[in-house]
This record gives sequence, C-alpha cells and structure tokens, in this order.
Amino acid sequence: MKRLLRAIAIGFTLMLSMIFFVAAGSPARYDNVAELTKIEVVNHVKQYAPFTLYGKTIRLFPEAALTQEQGIALYPNAYAYIVAEFEASGVSSDLDQEEFQENVKKFFLIELDDKDLEREILAFVRFMDYYENKADNQRIFAALANPFVTSQTLKELMPASSLSTQPFDSQGGLKKLSNSLVTYGGQLNLQSTPSKSP
Repeated sequence: MKRLLRAIAIGFTLMLSMIFFVAAGSPARYDNVAELTKIEVVNHVKQYAPFTLYGKTIRLFPEAALTQEQGIALYPNAYAYIVAEFEASGVSSDLDQEEFQENVKKFFLIELDDKDLEREILAFVRFMDYYENKADNQRIFAALANPFVTSQTLKELMPASSLSTQPFDSQGGLKKLSNSLVTYGGQLNLQSTPSKSP
C-alpha cells in the first residue's frame, strides 16, 4: 500500500512539473489585446499607443470611434450623394462592406459646383479611411491571438509607423497615405498628410 501511495505521489509530482515547464515555455496568451495599450479618442478617432507583446512592438491603426450610423449622421448629404451614385452600379450602401469602402475612394477627387457638398464628401471619404481601419485592427488582434505569430506576419498587417494609417505592402512600401484630423467649421474634417516610414 505504501508503494502504491508513493508511486501516486511521484506520478502527481511529475505531472505538476511537466505542466509547469510547458506553461513556462509558452508565451502568455492575451484574449483582449486592447487592454494592453493606451487608447485616446481625438476628433472621433481612436488613436492607439504602440505596445510590446511577445517581445514585438505592436502598432495599431488609428480608427474611427464612430459607428456606421453615427458616421452617416455626421455626413448625411455626402452619404446620400454617394449612395445615389452607387445605385446604378449595384454597390452596397453598407459602410462595413469592402466593396463600399473601395468604391468610396474615387470620390476623393470629386469636383462639384456645390462646394459645401464637395467638402462634406471629401471629409466623408477621409472618415471612411479611418472607419475601414477597424477591420485592419481586428486582423492584427486575430494574429496576436497566436502567441507564436511571426514578425513578418505582423509587419504585413501593421501600419508602417505609429504616424501612419496604412500598412506596408509585401514589398515593404506603404499601401496608402496617412491622414491627420483637423476640426473645420465645428465639424469633423480629415486632412491628408504624407505618412512616414519607420
């Protein structure tokens, strides 16, 4: 009986030791990465401070702090104009659809006789650049759910620098220009500035 109890005690001790060594050898998992960074909201845009996880510096995109409904309410004339233009080609009016996000970019260079509407459309297009960054950040969070994510994978997903709103492409170049926010006439207005590489 003593031998049996001793064998059970040794087996239990070995099992606990193995669990400890396996747990100590694996990086910690984080289910809510957003808790690891400082988030500041400026002019309806969430700005994330870079943070370190798994020994890697993580940068997130600035993203719109507004919901789809709030964005439409802030730019009602621009949204109505763009949706009317999209109707003929069958493009969705849902801001969360990639098709809408890609097609709205063509309005960045629009010229209209109604300059107030033109300015609102330009501001809406810039808002959409931040709005679509929500999906980019979700892809980064999904990658970070894997504690063994590679630096190359993160580089392809993350913005080029903490000043940028866009990631590197696979050749190491920027995909788009970054934007900074400026308040204009009491309304949110987004002003384009060139992004900087690290």
